[in-house]
Order: sequence, then C-alpha cells, then structure tokens
Amino acid sequence: DRAAKGTTRLPESLPAALDLMMASDAVTSWFPAPLLTTFDGVKRAEAADAEGLTDKQLCAAVAEVY
Repeated sequence: DRAAKGTTRLPESLPAALDLMMASDAVTSWFPAPLLTTFDGVKRAEAADAEGLTDKQLCAAVAEVY
C-alpha cells in the first residue's frame, strides 16, 4: 500500500534516520559539510549513550542536561 502511494516507513531509530539523512543529496545540499558531520557525530554519540537505558533512566539523563 505504501509503495503504491510512493511513501516509505519512517526510520525506527536515530542511527537509521541519520543514515538516511547523510545519504540524501537533497538534505546534504541544504547545510555545510562541517555542520552535517558535527550534527551526525553528536547525535550518534547521544544514541550510543542512551543505548540500554530504561525509559526512566533516559528521561532522567535528558532532564539533567536540559
């Protein structure tokens, strides 16, 4: 049904979304390369830090930062 409508499923993880972002010629043309690589690196580090945390632990970690 999605294919017939020309849509795809959204990524189910931050790393998967970052992979799609970095592979997109459109998106990568909107921003300077240093900004993209920095954003990608920071978000991948955040995803790695959050891996294995419970929802409660993740919420507490985010609350502590923000």
